[in-house]
Amino acid sequence: MKALKTASLVVIAVSLAIVAGAEISSHFASAQAATKSAEAPAEAGNKGAVDGVAAVRLASDLAKWGRTNKNAAALAVSAAILDTVPMEYSKELEGMLEGGKKVEGAEKPHGDKLIAEAKKMCNDDALPSSVMDGIRKMGLSGRGATKGAIVAAAKLDGATKLDDGRWNIAGIKLNARMKKGELAAVWVGGEGNGEIDLYIYDAAGKLVASDESEGDSCWCEWTPAAEADYTIIAYNRSTTENTIVFVTN
Repeated sequence: MKALKTASLVVIAVSLAIVAGAEISSHFASAQAATKSAEAPAEAGNKGAVDGVAAVRLASDLAKWGRTNKNAAALAVSAAILDTVPMEYSKELEGMLEGGKKVEGAEKPHGDKLIAEAKKMCNDDALPSSVMDGIRKMGLSGRGATKGAIVAAAKLDGATKLDDGRWNIAGIKLNARMKKGELAAVWVGGEGNGEIDLYIYDAAGKLVASDESEGDSCWCEWTPAAEADYTIIAYNRSTTENTIVFVTN
């Protein structure tokens, strides 16, 4: 029975890896579709530059699916995806975040925690646990490393209702200068059980892109028409505190 269960994990993992590879090679069409642009984005010559950001998003969303469905193989594939992305936790980026609370010991997303979580889901049985390591080492064959991403994190308080019936909603803001004609992307992810919305504004205060989809995984991409400062704002619309991660190229 244990051998059958392990074989099933391998089949599921391979299937998930194939799906994940297809998502990466198609430039994450689903991630792009989540963005609501105020106007049609200009064609950018550096499309591959946002692949690292999109890979982190995909890994996070797949891990969330794995937790919900008690599927350890999904967590192992998520770890394999993260292994393809050169990431750096940026104290500089963290210092640019306005609002929210500092996260002690914050670090970049990495596969080690996901593999440990997958093994625990398998009750640390030796055979399934070794399969989890094998899935991670298998990686996404032939793909190679994607472009890098920079990461920062912060805690946002939950929304509270005021005496007059209005809501006090915690938000966090990042002002960043973007280059003309170069595709920019931002992914904001929470702990998996909240509601986060993401908005991008240009220097004139015009909404450039937004993601108000359900859940706390938000993606926006846009191509600046000129080198300028952009304001990135994420709101926690949940009533509970949420630790959110900013990832950008």
